[in-house]
Amino acid sequence: MKDFEKFFEDVPSDSLSAVIVVAMDMNASYNKLVTKHLPKARIVYDRFHMQSQFGRDVLSAVRLDEARRLQQQDQGR
Repeated sequence: MKDFEKFFEDVPSDSLSAVIVVAMDMNASYNKLVTKHLPKARIVYDRFHMQSQFGRDVLSAVRLDEARRLQQQDQGR
């Protein structure tokens, strides 16, 4: 994050104030950094990372449901 912080420090403030949209992945640290330095900019998450996160969330939910189902099934024996 230090490299990104340095980037924002090195870019002239008038250039930063002209930024209206930032496309990035869903990293919370990036989000905080962009919000800090570009408070008026709109953040847009890229499709690849959104789909990837959705896939992980869905797979986690399915795994947990299946683990619970199997545990209940084992307890019934």
